[in-house]
Amino acid sequence: MFLAKRIIEYLLTDSTLLSLLDNEKNVFPEFAPVRKDIYITVSTNLGRDLDVPPVDKDTIRVIVNVSRKKENAFKLVHDIVERVDNLLNKQELSLSNDDYKVLYFVRRDSTGIQIDSDEDVYWYGLEYEYILVNE
Repeated sequence: MFLAKRIIEYLLTDSTLLSLLDNEKNVFPEFAPVRKDIYITVSTNLGRDLDVPPVDKDTIRVIVNVSRKKENAFKLVHDIVERVDNLLNKQELSLSNDDYKVLYFVRRDSTGIQIDSDEDVYWYGLEYEYILVNE
């Protein structure tokens, strides 16, 4: 889960994104423990990038969720997704650190805006493909 944690750290350095989220505590690995009006989850295949193989090629998913009760919720989802994608897509150098080098990080797919009527939220998923090397 190294890469998911690294992405969260990186996203939390961006003041524009933080202003859209209302709170820096609204970004979670895997699942949000408490449903909030606005939150982002970052997930990878559990254990895959935690096993620290010499090279790991896989996908990671970022999901933006905004309560439909929030003012301008539809626009807010799009603004957050656009900011997240600008921060992550093709940003290998920004995501690398001393222990791991990200050789490749590219958006592979997106869901477009979806409605979860049970939770009463808009959500939008972004899927990125990556290659991670243990240095």
